[in-house]
Amino acid sequence: MRPLNSNNKLAATRRKKAQFRGRLAENIAVFFLRVKLFSILKKNFKTPVGEIDIIAKRGDLLIFVEVKMRNSKQGMAQALEAVNQDRIIRAAKYFLACNPQMADKNLRFDVIFLAPFAFPVHFKGAFVAD
Repeated sequence: MRPLNSNNKLAATRRKKAQFRGRLAENIAVFFLRVKLFSILKKNFKTPVGEIDIIAKRGDLLIFVEVKMRNSKQGMAQALEAVNQDRIIRAAKYFLACNPQMADKNLRFDVIFLAPFAFPVHFKGAFVAD
């Protein structure tokens, strides 16, 4: 195993900070959804075909949520453009195939945007599956 040089150490530090921020954003989004009376079914649902940050349910509504965090609210448009819809749709189909009891639910794809010192912005039905 080769020793880490300063560039590798810097990259590793940045990666750890990004992972921490991502987990923090997802935890805030989970709290936000719970306040809206959603039950959280899965968090960080990883599949061979993609990943979904949060899967939640309220009544007959099943939502697949992508969480995006930026340094300011001005980054909201950029964050929405960064959502990989195909990956989320593939992962949602995988989830439904593994959980056929959920197939009769109303499905929705949402995005929750977070920025420091700002209330979370919940984009309901941010995109649709074809």
